[in-house]
This record gives sequence, structure tokens and C-alpha cells, in this order.
Amino acid sequence: MDFSEQLNEYIGQLGCTAKALAEASGVSEAQLSRWRAGTRVPNEEQLLRLAEGIAKLAAPGSGAVKAQNVLRALAASLPEDEDFAPVANNFNTLLNALDIKTAEVAKGLNFDASYLSRIRTGQRKPADISSFVDGVCRFVVKKCTSEAERAAIAVLIGTDATELRNADDCLRVLTKWMYGGESQIRDTAGNFLQKLDDFDLNDYIRSIHFDELKVPTAPFQFPTARSYTGLKEMMGAELSFLRATVTSRSDEPVLIYSDMPMVKMAKDPEFPKKWMFGMAMMLKKGLHLDMIHNVDRPFREMMLGLEAYIPMYMTGQISPYYLKNTNSGPFHHLLEVSGAAALSGEAIEGNHERGRYYLSKNREDLRYYRNRANDLLGKANPLMEIYRADAEQRFRRFLTEGFQRPAGEWRFTLSSPPAFTISDALLKQIIAHNNVSENDAVRIFEYVSFQRKLFDSMPENSTVTIELPDLDQEEFATYPLSLSLSGLFYETAVFYFYEEYREHLRQTLEQKNKNISVKLRQSQPFRNIQIIVHSDGWAMVSKSNAPSIHFVMRHPKLVDAIERFTPLVVE
Repeated sequence: MDFSEQLNEYIGQLGCTAKALAEASGVSEAQLSRWRAGTRVPNEEQLLRLAEGIAKLAAPGSGAVKAQNVLRALAASLPEDEDFAPVANNFNTLLNALDIKTAEVAKGLNFDASYLSRIRTGQRKPADISSFVDGVCRFVVKKCTSEAERAAIAVLIGTDATELRNADDCLRVLTKWMYGGESQIRDTAGNFLQKLDDFDLNDYIRSIHFDELKVPTAPFQFPTARSYTGLKEMMGAELSFLRATVTSRSDEPVLIYSDMPMVKMAKDPEFPKKWMFGMAMMLKKGLHLDMIHNVDRPFREMMLGLEAYIPMYMTGQISPYYLKNTNSGPFHHLLEVSGAAALSGEAIEGNHERGRYYLSKNREDLRYYRNRANDLLGKANPLMEIYRADAEQRFRRFLTEGFQRPAGEWRFTLSSPPAFTISDALLKQIIAHNNVSENDAVRIFEYVSFQRKLFDSMPENSTVTIELPDLDQEEFATYPLSLSLSGLFYETAVFYFYEEYREHLRQTLEQKNKNISVKLRQSQPFRNIQIIVHSDGWAMVSKSNAPSIHFVMRHPKLVDAIERFTPLVVE
């Protein structure tokens, strides 16, 4: 007998009305109605009140024992405790995919925003899961009514958008998916980090024969001005802009901004390859690119764009920006400007294929669009601070200032033990069998000393949590670890022997700084990157090789994505 059947049996035995039982139990008639129908179950406190109400109506003035009997019977009829992890994961994926802020949902559901954030990360579990899921789904269906939004939901849950046009159908399908349906889109933050971990600039240069590329000198011929309509022509316009820019004599910086949907164009089998080749040619020419990313687009599309720009970030020839509080309503825009051509585009949301691009090399047009580009850049904010080897001293100043700020909370997700915990004797031993030159050995010892001073300089009210992989010998043999030297911008791997890795791990676990806690995990999601998240609202992803580079991200959406991706800790 399930809970609703057990409850209805009690009501039948009592011969009372639902209203009388609701009043005796101190619950609403609506709640009681849902329990009787089997669409909801009470939480622990409500269950106790219900048992007491039944006992009160059965034998007024007597029955503590009867109440306990009723409570046991009702509790036994409840379903087994639900696994909330799939719901929390899908709730988090849903908000990311549709770019819905936690605060919006909290207001709509009358939840505390911080509590809802903990639900997103699986740290908290609603007392009434079914009520929570119902509330979330009703909020999403009410908010997401446009064709593009319903299409995004359809892609997420793996169904046809036509099945979601009716609000009731959308609610039904979405609710079913929330209880453990599989997301049909990839973990976009994880994919970005994985690509960053795997990326090797030298391999990339070889794969596209970058060193062999010859920048064309013959000007690309196209009409002084031309309009393009439809997706196919739009892709042609993008490639024509790149060709015109590469073949011109101008070395002016290039600006690119677009809030146009990217997914359909990315699905074309040839366009992404040709576009990337054109971008590579611009880099080969030595042009600098100011890229204004649209971070207000769906999270999946934003991360897709960032992935595409990984090679350019590595070169140091791209400066990423974003615009705050952009809200163009139903309109999409594009603006690309170089010293040779200007490309401007517009479309209505949900009708990208009927948009139009305008490509021109007319001097008056170039002057107008360059001024427009400069005005737009003036309103933009840096999306990331990027530190390469030529900015080592600036990077050290950034870290020093960060560690000296009061009341900071740091979380490090590392692929190998931190440099500041290693003993001089162990460091000397590792350096010796890696045949490190004398000059480089001096640099490494100086860097380790700098790291120790950083952690020693932390204010007493700061805390650091370090998460590390605990690898057995077989795992280590598959993927040997090297010293963590990304902050030194030292790109030659200095490998551990397995016994040295275990010893450094032991030294890290036994370090004496009371503000630092070390936790181990039984996985190694990355081999070449480290993640630092700081309570001031920034996150840093550091890559140790080919090339060594650090991305400091401050936009809340990116920081949140990086923070939530951090692997689970196993004590």
C-alpha cells in the first residue's frame, strides 16, 4: 500500500472530511488533496502533524501512543528516499543551458538564493523534491515562451520542439526529464577545460602547417559593397571578410563582435575549417584581434565560441572582452572591422536564416564602421586577463596582491602537488635525474621560494583548500606527473619518479599551515591544467605546457561554471 492509499484508508476509517483532517493536522486543504492524489508526499514535520491530527480525530484527548502507531504506518508507506543527485544535476544544466540566473528562480519559487545555489551544487536537498521539481518546471515553462527558448529546451532534453509548443505538454515532458533524464548537450565548461588541457600549440601549428603558410600578397577582389542574405551567403560573407583582411596591406587591429546564433553555422561541415584557417592566416600576418564575446547568449553557445578561440588565446594576439547588461530584445547584430573591410549584420531572434550581412571596402564605410567599433570597444570590459611568459612579473604581482588581501577563501584543484610544500632535498633529487641545467635549477628553486613566501604571507583569516589526485602506481605509470611549475612559465616537464610523487604528496598532507587543508580525490580529470577559485569572485585556469599560460576570469557566469565543474573531493 502506498502513501496515498494508506492516507485515504485512514480518512475512510475516521469517517471525517478532508477539511476536518487538514484543520486537525495544521496543514492546508490543498496540501492534503495532493497527498491523497499521490502527486506529493509530506516532509518529516508535515508527516508528524498529520499523524497527530489523525490520532486526535480518532480519540480526542487520548492518544500519544496511537499517534506513534499512525506515524509508523504512514512512514512505512512512503517511497524510499529519492536520489536527488540526478535532479540537482539536471536543474543545474537547465539553468545553464537557458541562461537563467539563480536569483530569478529563487524569487519565482520564494527560495533563499544562497540556499538554491547549494541545491544546484548538490550540497542541499529540498525537503519536498516533487514540489521543488514542479515549481522549477512551471517557472521555466512560464518564462521560456519564445520559439528559440523552446527550441533550446528541446535540444537539451532530446525531443522535437513541436512537442513543446503547448505549455502543458512542455511542463509534462520537462518534469519527466528533470527526474533523471539524460542531458543531450555536452558539459560545456568541462569540454572547454578538457580542450585546454589537451591543447598543444606546437601540435596545432604542425597540424595546420602554420609555419609553412604564406600570407597572400595579391589583394582579394570583391565588389566595393555587397549585401548577403541567408545562412549560406552569411558564411560566405564571413570568409570574404577574412580573405580581404589577410590579403590587404593594412596592419590595423581587427575587431569582432557578434551575438548571432552560432550553432547552425558550426554544424556546416566546411565552414568552421575555413573560418579557422582564415583566423590562422590573420595571426600569421601578425594582426591583433579585439574580440568582444557575447556572454548573454545561451551558455552552450558562449562556451562553444570560447573553445574556438583557444588557439588564438595561446598566441597572445587576442584580447577578449564582453559587454555588460546587453539587451537588444529580439535583435541580433554582428560587427567585424579591419583595415581592409567592414562587415555588419543583423537578424531577428529565431530567424537567423533570414538575416542580412553588409560587406564593404568603401572608404567612407570603413571610417564609419571603424568609429563604431572603437565606440563599442570603449564600452567593453576585459573578459579575461591572460598572462603569458612575457608577463611573468605582472603575474607574480597579481598573485602577491591576492594572497595579501584579508579574509580570502581559496580553492585549488591541482593535477600534481603544489610547489610550496616540497622540501629542498626532494626538489634537488628530482631536478638531478631530469638533467635540468644549472641556470634552470636556480630559477626553479627561486620560484619554489616565492611560492612558500606567498602562502606564508596569507592573513590568519584566509583559508586554502587544496584538492589533489591520489594515484596508485599503475595510474601513475600511465600518466606520469611532473612538478607544478606553470607560474614559472617553465615549459619543459620535470617528471617525478613514483616514489618521489608519493613523498611530495606526504609532505603536502603533513604541511603545518593551519589555514591550509588538503583533500585527496580518486581521479585525475586533467594532466596539464590547474584551477584556482577565489572568494573575491574570480577563477584562474593555469596551463603548464605548450604554452604555459594563465587565464584569470572575472565574469560571474564563467567563474560559476569553472567553480561548479571542480571535481568532487573524496576524503
